[in-house]
Order: sequence, then structure tokens, then C-alpha cells
Amino acid sequence: MSTEEDGGKTPEEETSKVKEESEETGDGPFEAKLKAYNTAFDQIRRGISNNTLTETNLAKGIDIIEKNNIFENVRYVKITQGKQNEYMHFQQIEVFDTSNTNIALVSKVTSSSVYSTIKNENINDGDSDINSEWPNCNHTKNGAKEWVELDLLKNFDLLRVVVTNINQNDKLFRAKTCTLELLNENRVSLVKFPLKTFWKQTFG
Repeated sequence: MSTEEDGGKTPEEETSKVKEESEETGDGPFEAKLKAYNTAFDQIRRGISNNTLTETNLAKGIDIIEKNNIFENVRYVKITQGKQNEYMHFQQIEVFDTSNTNIALVSKVTSSSVYSTIKNENINDGDSDINSEWPNCNHTKNGAKEWVELDLLKNFDLLRVVVTNINQNDKLFRAKTCTLELLNENRVSLVKFPLKTFWKQTFG
């Protein structure tokens, strides 16, 4: 069963439309896959919300998501500060695999530097509560090129990555010059996302 909201289209029809639009706008393979992935995911979510999702459309939607998953074979999740001599700090990075488990909790954290006595492990301890007692984030120094990275210890297919910014309004701006990058076990870059000054950002 389809709804008026989605124009009466199945996930396959929606994805076909997205691919046609991508060709018209000149989007590359990555952009086309990302749009198809998000379109199928959004239609499933709408169907669940409206109680109109059929088993057939769910199966088709999942098939489209799996075929267009841009988060395949990810081992490293890295955030890089693009501005020289700028600090970098995030309260939490959460990395969810295809079973919706936050595998960041058991990842290994490294960084370019550590400010004062603040621990790198704050960034993957599972605490994204804005009211948590300070210090509740990682914190680099302000060197030439700062970064923090999670090693998932092996390749994973992911559902999404959630980045929670520092819970201090006067320091949120430092995220806007940062980039989230996913890499495979050979350290080949799979995708990059520019971060914004929002408190919480979800990718996937």
C-alpha cells in the first residue's frame, strides 16, 4: 500500500526517479548512491510512521539500501581539523553497525595530541548527555593539523555515524572547519563529510 505523501510510488520507482534526476544534474556515482540510499530509507520510515508499509515494499526498500550502502567495509572513523592552530573537541562519536550496535564503544582511540589531562576515551564512552560533568569530551591541542580517529579493529558495514559536539555554546564553532572521514582497513578514504556547528549530526 502506498500513501498520498509519497505519491503512490514503490521504493523501486522512487529510486529510479532519483537516479534519473542524478543523471540530469550531473551527480557522480557516490552522490547517486547516497540519494538512492536516503530515498529508500525515508520511504520505509514514512511507511512505518503512517502504518502503511507492506512486507513487499519493506523487502524492496532494504534491498535498495543494501545495494546503495556507502558505508561498506569501514574500519577507521576520523575527524580532522582543517584550520591550522585550532583546537578540536567532540563529546561523542557513535558508530552503528548493521545490527544497530554502537561499535565505537569497543574501538581504539588515537589523536594528534591531547590537551591537558583530558582523555581521548571520553569520545567513545557512550555518554552523549549534554548535562554530563566536564570534562566529557576529547580535546586536542591547537597544532598545525589536529585529528582524532577511532579504529574499529576490523572492517564493518555501517548504518550510521553520529557526532556529538562539545556542550559549550561558545566553542561549537570549531566544528565547522572539521571533516568526518571513513576509511577502510587499507586506509583508503571511502567518503568525507564536512561538519557543521550543530550539537548533534547524523550521517547515514
